[in-house]
Amino acid sequence: MCDDDNDLEMALACLHAYVPSISSTSLAATIQSSPGKFTATCKDAVQGTHATEMALDLILERIAAGKT
Repeated sequence: MCDDDNDLEMALACLHAYVPSISSTSLAATIQSSPGKFTATCKDAVQGTHATEMALDLILERIAAGKT
């Protein structure tokens, strides 16, 4: 999981990154330019801890499916 510019290098080195909050325009631009690499769980109706919980659920689903 990542949420700011400090996490970008690590996120890009990972197979996939989940983003519960977007804290900068550069993070938003990176997500937009690499949609297959990132999943933003912060949506209009999902924010804060709910977005974090959604990201964790998606990570667990990915692990259970063997996509690690």
